[in-house]
Amino acid sequence: MAASTGLFGLGSWTWRSSQVIDREIDEELDFHIECRTRELIESGLDPAAAADEALRLFGGRDRIRRQCRQAVYGRGVWLMSSLGLGMVVSIAAIAWLTNQLALANQQNAAMHTMLAALQADPEVKHDLVGEITDARGQPVASAKVLLIFKSWPGGRYSQRAFHQTSDKDGAFRFKELYSSATQTAFLVTVLADGHAMHSEYVLYKPNAAVKTFQFRLQPALEKTFVVRGADGQPLAQAAVWPGTRQPDKNDEEFLMYDQSGTDAGYKTDAAGQVRMALFALGDSVELRVTKDKMDETIRFVVDRSPEQVISVSTTSGVQGTVTDASGKPVANAKVLLIRKSWPEGKYQQEPFVTNTDAAGKYRFADGNVEKDREALLVSVVKDGLAFQSTYVTKKAGETAGAFDFQLAPAVKKTILLRAAAGKPLADTTVAPSQRTTKSKDHLIYAMSASSVSYKTDADGKVAMNVFEAGDEAHLLILSPAGPQTVKFPVDSQPEQAVSAGKP
Repeated sequence: MAASTGLFGLGSWTWRSSQVIDREIDEELDFHIECRTRELIESGLDPAAAADEALRLFGGRDRIRRQCRQAVYGRGVWLMSSLGLGMVVSIAAIAWLTNQLALANQQNAAMHTMLAALQADPEVKHDLVGEITDARGQPVASAKVLLIFKSWPGGRYSQRAFHQTSDKDGAFRFKELYSSATQTAFLVTVLADGHAMHSEYVLYKPNAAVKTFQFRLQPALEKTFVVRGADGQPLAQAAVWPGTRQPDKNDEEFLMYDQSGTDAGYKTDAAGQVRMALFALGDSVELRVTKDKMDETIRFVVDRSPEQVISVSTTSGVQGTVTDASGKPVANAKVLLIRKSWPEGKYQQEPFVTNTDAAGKYRFADGNVEKDREALLVSVVKDGLAFQSTYVTKKAGETAGAFDFQLAPAVKKTILLRAAAGKPLADTTVAPSQRTTKSKDHLIYAMSASSVSYKTDADGKVAMNVFEAGDEAHLLILSPAGPQTVKFPVDSQPEQAVSAGKP
C-alpha cells in the first residue's frame, strides 16, 4: 500500500513538473514578445499596433509550444516515470537517469536559444545588387543607377533616394541598404548614354528574399533637345530629367521619380540645348524641367531628327489669378490642388500646394493634361478673406481654362472650441473643410488640411478669419481620438463658441 501510494505520489509530482515546464515556456515567450513590443513602441508605433506586430513576428503560440514540448516536456515526463520505475528496479538506473536529466537541461537551454532566434534582428542590413547589359548581352559600364528605396520601419513610411554608377562588369551594389524585417520597395532606374532608359519597381513583404536586378538595355537615338519656354525663348541652364518613357505600341512604362532628378545630371546650355541619348524612335516621353521657381513637364514623342525642339505647353498645368473684392492681386495666398485621375482605369487622387506671387498668380505644372480624363479641385485660402474653391471635371482630349478667384472679405473671428461637456479643446489642430453659402459649397479636402491648419491655445481659442457671416462653416478637428467634423452657422460677432459634439 505504501509502495502504491509512493508511486502515485511520484506520478502527481511528475505531473506538477510538466506544468512547471509549460509555464516556463509561456513565460519565455511572453518575455520575448514584450521585448519586441517595447522596441516597436520606441520606434514610433502605437502600443496596440506594436503588440499585434510582435505577436505576428513570433507566429502561432501553439506551434512554438509544441516544438518546445517535443524538446523538453515529453522527455521530462518520460524521465520522471523512469525515475519511479528505477527506484523499484535498480539503484544503478539512478546514475543513468542523472545523465538523462543533464541532457534534458541542455535541451532546455537549446529551447531558450530557439525562442531567441525566432525574434528577427531588425538591425541586419543587406546589399541590393544588380547587373546591366546591352542588347547583345555585353556589360554596360558607367551607367547611372538611380534608386528610390521605400521602407516601413516601425510601421512608418520612409522614402530615400540613392545613386551610383555601374562598374566595368556592368554590376552595381548598394551596400547595407535594407532589412528583411520590414516591408520594402525599390524603384531602380538606369540611364546609360546610347541606351534607352529602363526601370523596374518591386515590392517585397517582410522576410521575403530580394532578387538581383537584371537590366538588358535597348539602343537609343542620338538626340539633342532644344528646350523652350511658353514664350518661345530658350530655357538656359535649366535642370532636365526624364520622368517617364513609354515605348511606341507598348503598354510598359519606365519611370524616374523627381526625387532622383538632380542626380540624373542633365542641364541645358546657354542656348537651351541638352544632349540626351536615352530614348528610342516613337517613345512617348515626359521631360521634367526646373529652373529657379519654375517646374514644368514637357510631353512629346521622339522623332527621327538629331535635333528636336520641345516647348513648355501653356495648356497643360493648372493656373490662375487671385484678387480681392476690389480687383487687387492677393499675394501669398495658399492654393490647394486635388487632382483626380484614372491611369489605366485605376482611380488615384493627389494633393499639391503652392502660393500666389506678388501679382496674385499661381501655377501647378501637374494636372489639366489634354490626354487624360481628370477632376480638379482648386481651393484658395488667405487670412482675412473668405476661402473659395472650384471643382471641374474634364474628358480626355480637353483642357480646363484658367482658375481665377475673387475673394470677399471674411469676418474677423476668434473661435472658442469646446468639447461636449464644455471643456476647452486646448492645443488641438483644426482646419477649415467647407463653407456653404446660399449658392455654393466651397471645399478643402482632408488630405490638404495640414497645409491650412490652425491650433487652439490653452483656452481652446483660435483665430480663423476665412468665413463670411451667414456661412455654414465646417471644421475638421484632428485629435488623438481621431478626426471629427463640426459644423456651425457663422455669426458676425468677433468671438464665437463652438461645441465639438453633442452633450
